[in-house]
Amino acid sequence: MGDYMNNIIEYDKNFNEAIFLGNVENIFAKYHYAQVFKDIDRIRHFISSDLQKQLEIRINSLGDNIQFYDELNLSQTKIIKTELTDDKIIIYVSTLIKYLDYVMDVNDKIITGNNQQRVDKRFILKFEKLKEFEDMGEARKCPGCGANIDVNNNGKCEYCGTIYDLYKKDYILTDIKYYEE
Repeated sequence: MGDYMNNIIEYDKNFNEAIFLGNVENIFAKYHYAQVFKDIDRIRHFISSDLQKQLEIRINSLGDNIQFYDELNLSQTKIIKTELTDDKIIIYVSTLIKYLDYVMDVNDKIITGNNQQRVDKRFILKFEKLKEFEDMGEARKCPGCGANIDVNNNGKCEYCGTIYDLYKKDYILTDIKYYEE
């Protein structure tokens, strides 16, 4: 167990690195697919309000065009650093993403990028969790109507539309930086 794990486990006794990294990959893939489908609700509960605003700007900048991230593959995902503040646990994660990255117009013409050649990019992701977090329990209940809610899917209640707020309960993605090696 690395030294960084001691920082995390001091405040998050049930932290499991393998599960956390699996969630990181899931969230990062969902972040990209939110752009493809122009549907921020797919990711809203996993990201900070600042990232939500950035994502909305990105989606709006596309207009009628469609951003594609085909053959998305994440690898070499690992925790690289942790920090503790007065109220938060912060985990920095490095991941390598390989994918086809291109934008098409409504006539299926490629405007930017390449749909034949994969690109490799490394990103540094910043996740934060409150030290004084609330336990989610086994079954996730909608705060709006009390129905069971699938937090891993999209966190949106299928009955009343309420978004499950992970901010006080789990790690949320607060920053994404492209890392040029």
